[in-house]
Amino acid sequence: MRFHPVPLFGFLTIGLLASCSSGSGSSEDPGIGFQLVIISVQENAVWKINQEIRFTFSEDVDFSTVSNNTINIQTTSGEPATGTFFMRPSEPDTVLFQPNCPTREDLSDAGLRPGGVQYVLTVPGASSNSVNTVRSTANDLLNITQIRHFRTPVEVTPDDAFFDTTLGPPVPLVRSLNSSDMDATYIEFGGDPNNRVYFERRPDQTLVLSAPDFRVPLNLYSDATTQVAVVIEFNQPVNPAGSNLTPDLLSLQYQDAGGVWISLETRVELVQNCTSAGARVRLEPIGVLPANSLLRAVVRPGFEDLTGQTNNLNIDNFADVAMTDEILFSPPVQPEDEVSDEIFEGFLFGGTDPDSLQDLDAAFDVPAADWSEGRLSAAFDFQGTGGPGSNFDWHVGSGEIFFFDTTATVIIGGPDGNPETQQNAVNGIVDVRNLVIEEGGEIRVQGPNAFQVFATGTVEISGRLEVSGFNARNVATLNTGNQVEVGGSGVAGGGRGGNASAVITNSTPRGGVGQGPFGILNAGGLGGESGYAPKGDGKDARRPGGGGGGRFANADDTLSTACNSFDHAGNDGNAGSRGALTGQSPAKGGQPGSGPFVDKDDTNDFLGVLAVPDGPIVIGVPFTGGVQSLVRGELTRMLAGYGGGGGGDAVPFAVFPAPNWNPGSDEKGGPGGGGGGAVHIRALGEIEFGPSGEIFAKGGRGATGENTLFLDHVGGTGGSGSGGHIILESAARIFFNSNSASSDFITAIGGPKVVGPMADIPACNSFGGSGGAGVIQLHVPNALDPVGTSDLTEPNPSDIRVPTLDVGNTVDETLDNIMSPIGKILIPTFGARSRARSKWISLGGASVDPDDPMMTPDLVSFLFQGTGSDGRVLDEDPADGVVDELSNILLAPNGDPISVDDETAPIQSSGLAMIFRGSALNNLLFGETDSVSNDIYLRTPALLKNFILRLQEEGNTANHMDSVVTSATYDEGNPFPSDEVLTINVAVQPDGMSTLLDFTPAMSGTIQVLLIPRFFRVVTDGQPDALPTEAFVNIRFQAARVDGMGNPDEDDPVVDFTGDISQFNTANMAMPGEIQFFRFEVEFDLTGGGGTLDADTKPVTLDFLRIPYLF
Repeated sequence: MRFHPVPLFGFLTIGLLASCSSGSGSSEDPGIGFQLVIISVQENAVWKINQEIRFTFSEDVDFSTVSNNTINIQTTSGEPATGTFFMRPSEPDTVLFQPNCPTREDLSDAGLRPGGVQYVLTVPGASSNSVNTVRSTANDLLNITQIRHFRTPVEVTPDDAFFDTTLGPPVPLVRSLNSSDMDATYIEFGGDPNNRVYFERRPDQTLVLSAPDFRVPLNLYSDATTQVAVVIEFNQPVNPAGSNLTPDLLSLQYQDAGGVWISLETRVELVQNCTSAGARVRLEPIGVLPANSLLRAVVRPGFEDLTGQTNNLNIDNFADVAMTDEILFSPPVQPEDEVSDEIFEGFLFGGTDPDSLQDLDAAFDVPAADWSEGRLSAAFDFQGTGGPGSNFDWHVGSGEIFFFDTTATVIIGGPDGNPETQQNAVNGIVDVRNLVIEEGGEIRVQGPNAFQVFATGTVEISGRLEVSGFNARNVATLNTGNQVEVGGSGVAGGGRGGNASAVITNSTPRGGVGQGPFGILNAGGLGGESGYAPKGDGKDARRPGGGGGGRFANADDTLSTACNSFDHAGNDGNAGSRGALTGQSPAKGGQPGSGPFVDKDDTNDFLGVLAVPDGPIVIGVPFTGGVQSLVRGELTRMLAGYGGGGGGDAVPFAVFPAPNWNPGSDEKGGPGGGGGGAVHIRALGEIEFGPSGEIFAKGGRGATGENTLFLDHVGGTGGSGSGGHIILESAARIFFNSNSASSDFITAIGGPKVVGPMADIPACNSFGGSGGAGVIQLHVPNALDPVGTSDLTEPNPSDIRVPTLDVGNTVDETLDNIMSPIGKILIPTFGARSRARSKWISLGGASVDPDDPMMTPDLVSFLFQGTGSDGRVLDEDPADGVVDELSNILLAPNGDPISVDDETAPIQSSGLAMIFRGSALNNLLFGETDSVSNDIYLRTPALLKNFILRLQEEGNTANHMDSVVTSATYDEGNPFPSDEVLTINVAVQPDGMSTLLDFTPAMSGTIQVLLIPRFFRVVTDGQPDALPTEAFVNIRFQAARVDGMGNPDEDDPVVDFTGDISQFNTANMAMPGEIQFFRFEVEFDLTGGGGTLDADTKPVTLDFLRIPYLF
């Protein structure tokens, strides 16, 4: 038994003095007091990443003094190990450390990092002047400091990386009858990890439950108190790989009426590895459990422990005695055995969160709606306001060169560009209505941040936007080895070029590394290696390596050192040179930086989402197909260009460094060029290029090295910087007018390979690499249709218009004619239309009747209101800007609203609850909505949450109070009709004080009470139920059967996307049990009813969405 575990998270640095011990596993001298006798880790040992470490002391240990400061385990770079200290009662002189076992497939959460990582283990003692030490129970300080060095296994395969704590495959643990052992398999229920019923074995090995009369709840989506999981405790740690923790190997099953065990859709989670017993795995059923049936867990052959040992047979006899609940209702709720449930989506979790219902793989040709933080919102996260006064137009006139610093710059503008107002643009962000760069005008950007424009109107570029990296300065001096050659500056976030000759007191072994964008250290081109050779061998013999070019995009990159202008690696030095670092000939040229794209897939080298069409794109023919798939870009944020590496120095000596070095000893290399900048232009209107319009984000040139005679550049040349990152987004279109200059409108190429006068330099010696291409992105509403011509009179749906002469045979060929490199056409991040889709939702065992020997599936009936048959949210009077309200479902027998009274509908003394009984329940008991009985809300009152309980004055309904339902309960009373009670609880009013008791009728004195269903709630600009006249919301549903692999059959849906969910019920009547999965899709269109996007456009949101069903 373990006690007092201490988590090991972070470490304080311990300064150790002399008198430390290392090397042997033990150190004991009875004459020197309390000491550490044995450490199980030997000096320079290879230690498995899950293997516990034992510390045995000469006396019993005061465990309260054991901490991450008194026993310190960290990598040589200072990264702490993580795990738990503990002691066993039988060993009061021994402390153990259990490294955290990984629960992630990539082993990134392992307490000791795999892959040959070096660790230092330090146990400080008084010998190093430490008073914060492990102490004995007699309060003696540890005397001698102990230090051990060890490393983890280089190989990360299970057999190499892990220590096998138990022979054989993993086995579920079941405790004995009436045991209190917590390390055993159990059922968790009610959403509370402390609510447990254990599986137990009697002495005769029969299986029972620790609570004999326990029935497993049905795991309703709508009621957390009914949700369950089976938690399996294994006898040893298990392999955390996703291929091991899969429903194919671990699952829940129910037994049908024929005695056959049927698998349920199961979510598998490794809760904890390396527990006191071994490992803990959680199995959650997805969807409703079949009522009144046996439930069990199964471990199938192939399930592995940490070292790969597996079982050969099913293990299914450790958790097979639990019976699921059976819910039976009394009249007048009939039939007695029907249950209701719902999918309630509050949009609290989106993206990759494990609790998210959002389908990130849904393929749309419009932006994805924002699914997070309690709302589903139209994708209109546009930060522009139009600038000061919302009419700030910034014009850069012909002949004007405007220097814009992205730290802070004041710009002058106003309506039509009149200089009436100033704006302080901070961090590179420009907020305007319209931006105009006239022909002959130029904005020249500098500074550390990206240049970003938010335009609520249009952007017109007829001049130049210059965001190119700076060229490095050629070495034009002699005998200045005591001065660093500084790399060219990056612009707008671009990386600086690598310095050259950076050591100013001796010979420099290599040119400096170019920098990455936005301060990413040493991510650019590598520096060229300095070369050395005896001076008598001539100047060419010592020529060093050239600097590597900065790398951004991968598509045109090559690591070849062939001598041509497109290589990004720096050329090696002369064959007679030796490298200052390697000692090998020749001195090596610098390689290009690794760049940001590492997955070896050039099709996703961008930021954002690319829609892949499901058919061929033909220039000149409107595309009528759809989206086959989405490609998500590898980038997670905007970047900029990467700097080139510095060239190596030439050292005229037979050894390195130069003996008796002085500033004139070596010929200095040239520094690297700066990376191109980052430009992001977002416009609600058009982005238009005039005939001479240009955006440049080119890489800067690398510099040539020091000369000895004329321009012989004996020092290595620096690598050039890469092109930058240009993103253009328009909610309308991007328009390229006829280009009279016959040059590209957009350029983000890298700087060239700089070679100098070829007559003076031997071929291919010491040249710096060229910079790699940048990335160009065009985001438009219609990202699928082919590029069209700029003739607006031609009917053309394309949102990218190019001059007729530039139209090629393909989209890429066309774009290649107007920009370098070829741009990517992507889905915008904002726009009038956006969509979201849920994952497939399992009905679980909702249609299963395990008591039917014929195993005929039960019917499942769905209910959804508030939309038309086309799925559009109902708004009969768009001019009022309010969605239609649903009909009241609290009706008296005569069809009128019921009245508040002490007998059938009293308000409770708290003012936050009402009770309904007798005739007040008439419509809920006997009425129906769209052929679904209203008693669906009595069977599971949680379905009433977020409905509106309204008090109104009879005859003066404008006087009313609406309260949001927070919860409800239904009590059947005795098994006879007429004593049923429904209690509805509501929230306090928005003022934080008023309750139902505060409602006062003005005239009639009679208060009516209504219950208004809400299946979703539309909110615009904070106003509930508000929907702008020009906007609409569509909600649609799709249903699927199960395929042969237990997954939804997407290729042949039972009901394809429809706005009318009653089609599900029709299909269920015709084919009971066919629908096993369903999903929903929401589409927003902010201009669907006419109008245009502008700064006043507000995103429409859904607060929640619910889909009830009866089974």
